[in-house]
Amino acid sequence: MWEAGAARYSPTIDIERISSVKKKKLSYMINIILGLTVVILGVYAWSLPKEPETVYIEVPQDPIIETVYVEVEKETDCKPYYQSVAESITQDEIDLVAQITWLESGNQSLTGQKAVVEVIFNRVLHDRFPDTIYEVLSQDGQFSTWPNRSIAEPTEQVYEAIRQVLNESETVLDKDVLFFSRSGFRDRQTYEKIGGHVFCY
Repeated sequence: MWEAGAARYSPTIDIERISSVKKKKLSYMINIILGLTVVILGVYAWSLPKEPETVYIEVPQDPIIETVYVEVEKETDCKPYYQSVAESITQDEIDLVAQITWLESGNQSLTGQKAVVEVIFNRVLHDRFPDTIYEVLSQDGQFSTWPNRSIAEPTEQVYEAIRQVLNESETVLDKDVLFFSRSGFRDRQTYEKIGGHVFCY
């Protein structure tokens, strides 16, 4: 019991100590909150979709292939159609053919002149006519220009027509075309009209 008159006990409150404890607790709580915030933000950032990473891969280039086209000449065994004539004809006979061809078709195209040359050669090879160029051209009643051959002036085109006929495998006329005239023949079948001449069988 407290004696009367004695001084009452009054405990002293340490305000500064209490304040320091509160500050420490508050600081501790703040650190915890900040730590949790950092963890939450880290987890959130990790859960966000990431942008795809661009990866550069070096791909080796294919070598450039250059295509070269080579024209191959096919071997052919095509022989000149009038090879038998070409093997035996003389220069004098070529000149005779050139003279008659010029007199008969000097104003015609190269094709027209080749057709006249072919008629001459067709006759040489046909059973119905002589087998030499001279005899075919000089035969009575056949080439009306034969007597005028001395005045003929064959051109380079005429000789070119003869050269082509002797060397080519393709012909202008059929082998049985043996006649030609400016108007054709009533009793002969027409093969074709070339320029100013009608060629017949």
